[in-house]
Amino acid sequence: MDCINLQEQFGTRYRITFDPAYNPKHVPRDKLNPCMMQMPCERGTVYPHGGDLLAVEVEGRRVTANRLRHLDCTTTYQEGDSFLTVTFHAADFDEVAAIVKPRRRRQVSDAERQRLASIGFQHTAQPAPVSGPVRHLEASA
Repeated sequence: MDCINLQEQFGTRYRITFDPAYNPKHVPRDKLNPCMMQMPCERGTVYPHGGDLLAVEVEGRRVTANRLRHLDCTTTYQEGDSFLTVTFHAADFDEVAAIVKPRRRRQVSDAERQRLASIGFQHTAQPAPVSGPVRHLEASA
C-alpha cells in the first residue's frame, strides 16, 4: 500500500520523525519507508494511513478530540476512553493542523546564521573526535 511521504509533502515546514519501531539510521533517504513517518504535534501525532489519507491520534485530550470529531473533513477510525484516531484527506491538512498544532522545523534566518558564524558556530556537522589510547602525563614536581 502506498502512503503519503510526509517528508516530501510537509518536511520543509514541519518536523518529521519515525515510528519508534522503525530504525531509519542506515537507510538511504530515497529508500525510507514513508508509512513509518510521523509528524509530532502539540496535541497528538499525524501519520500516513494509506493512499491519500492521513490519520491523527490524540490521547488524553478530550477537548481536542471533540473538535476533531466534529470536523466535516474527518472520519472517526478508532475511539477509546482516553484516545481518538481520525482519518482525513491530505488536502484537508491545514484544517486539522490548526487544531493539533504540528511541531515546526527549526529554521535559522540569514542574519542569525551570520551571527552564529561570527562566534564560531559551523553550519556543517563536525565529525566526532576519535578516541585513542589514554596516556597519563606524570605531574612534574
